Amino acid sequence: MARNLTGSYERPMTVLYFDNQFFQRGQTWRECLESWETDREEFLRRVQKRPILKTALKRLSLLPKGTRIAVYYSQRTLDSRMNLPAVGALFQQIAHIETRYFCDAFFFPALYEALGRKAPQILLQKETGVFHSEWGPRPEPLTRELAEMKQDRPGANPDAWLVGLDRARRIELLDQSLAQFGENALAVCRQPNNGSAGPDKLT
Repeated sequence: MARNLTGSYERPMTVLYFDNQFFQRGQTWRECLESWETDREEFLRRVQKRPILKTALKRLSLLPKGTRIAVYYSQRTLDSRMNLPAVGALFQQIAHIETRYFCDAFFFPALYEALGRKAPQILLQKETGVFHSEWGPRPEPLTRELAEMKQDRPGANPDAWLVGLDRARRIELLDQSLAQFGENALAVCRQPNNGSAGPDKLT
């Protein structure tokens, strides 16, 4: 695996092909909010109290016009309920990026078979129609710490651990990790298209 700009190792990428028709079947952020059912009141409170991710906004705003982002999410996962409000609000502020939201329940099995339970995930279009999973379901440092917690405390509740995290630190890590995603995405957008090795086509 290759190191990213922060010096940590990147996870293997999942490659998917979205034709234009499939991509447009995804939800807008407004449609995502309107369709949310699980713990709806709590989720909408998180949307109202969403953090401002200044560093991530600055980096992602540098992406060229026409950049496409697909956000895969699940109403069932705590990571989606905790992180999606900030992710959705972030991309709402960047009008020149086209973003669509894909719920696992609505796009099963087309996306679930490829992306599984790790949600949310942010997928970047690297070539025409070819999307690669780039971020998710949470900042990498928290994923490492969660794995260590499970090893040190067998039987502990991972959701309780995530909920108990210091909010300021969690927001800081979210801002940093999404800014890193923006940095990586910008580097990709500056490269010539090199095609893709056998993506799964979704139509």
